[in-house]
Amino acid sequence: MSRRKKIIIIVAVLLGVLALAVLLISLSGKAPLFLINESEPPVVQGSGENLGGRENVAAPGAGGTDILTESPSTQSTLIAIAMTFAERFGSFSNEGNYENLTDLKAIMTDNMKRWTDNYIASNNVDLENFYGVTTRALSAEIITLADDERQAQVVVSTQRQELAGEAKQARVYYQKILLNLTQGGDGWKVDGATWQ
Repeated sequence: MSRRKKIIIIVAVLLGVLALAVLLISLSGKAPLFLINESEPPVVQGSGENLGGRENVAAPGAGGTDILTESPSTQSTLIAIAMTFAERFGSFSNEGNYENLTDLKAIMTDNMKRWTDNYIASNNVDLENFYGVTTRALSAEIITLADDERQAQVVVSTQRQELAGEAKQARVYYQKILLNLTQGGDGWKVDGATWQ
């Protein structure tokens, strides 16, 4: 089985697990135990009042800023997509032939796909000296969510390990990435990514 097929299967399984979690959340009205981060307070805030058919949900780490959503699953979906995208987008090596980018096209808008194609076409790969970066998403925070819930910005905090040439030890550093997401007929897609 090719690496591409394996990655597609893994992404499909992850999306299935995410869909199951969303189903459990919507059926129970509260987060299942395996989705609760015990180090943070519950994300649903307020007095339990229904705000015009919307749930009053605070983004983790948002400093008390409330984000109103039509569905309680919107926040968890955005966070899951952003963290998955950040890890894959930021993990690469010069021997990988840009697979990290091409494998993500399924969750990119057409605009982001064009940027990816142009980026790949305009960058030459140096195969003489090994260079690779592994990225791990640590947390994500929804910065903005449009009133119609069709656009959002999410910042993902990552830990990155860079290994170059003959180095025996990777350089570890922390970096954030700002993702612009847009919701279309086939779900949320990444429309832009900027390392900060």
